[in-house]
Amino acid sequence: MGDCDMRLVLCTTLVLGFALCGPVAAEIYKTVDENGNVIYTDQKPTDHAKPLDLPELNVADPHKALPKPPSEVDVPDSTWPGFTLESPADQENVWGSGGSLTVRLSSGQELRRGMNVVIYVDGEAHNARGSLSHTIEGISRGEHRLYAELQARGGRVVATTQPITFHMKQFSQNSRPRGR
Repeated sequence: MGDCDMRLVLCTTLVLGFALCGPVAAEIYKTVDENGNVIYTDQKPTDHAKPLDLPELNVADPHKALPKPPSEVDVPDSTWPGFTLESPADQENVWGSGGSLTVRLSSGQELRRGMNVVIYVDGEAHNARGSLSHTIEGISRGEHRLYAELQARGGRVVATTQPITFHMKQFSQNSRPRGR
């Protein structure tokens, strides 16, 4: 079979295929059952039922999203300068705080509106809501790991402090400080 014959067979097959497919849109019928419920269906309920005359669908062209305007809370993908953990220090013993830990951070520049600080103690997040000083309650005795993240709007991390280890110590009857 030559190229011309092959094209003829292909075109004939396509034309017959489209002719036999029927309409693309299904016919919709409306019926009411014995309880008064209105039912819409694409299956002809009776031989004399006529399809509904529905208006043509409105189809809108998709729109392109507008570019995001520059914002004062947008932060470049580089690290935030000077975001460090001031207190507690690495390997510090925190004595007699009743389970409260005050974390102090510093930043090389003023935090922008919409930025958030999240402090992690033993992997548990504590939201400082953009503050560079935050007190966390309920820290038990023992060794703990701490670090903080500075996040831009949307939770994108722009800086992370070096993790530190601190030791929460509590006075007891057996270990009272001298001089009291």
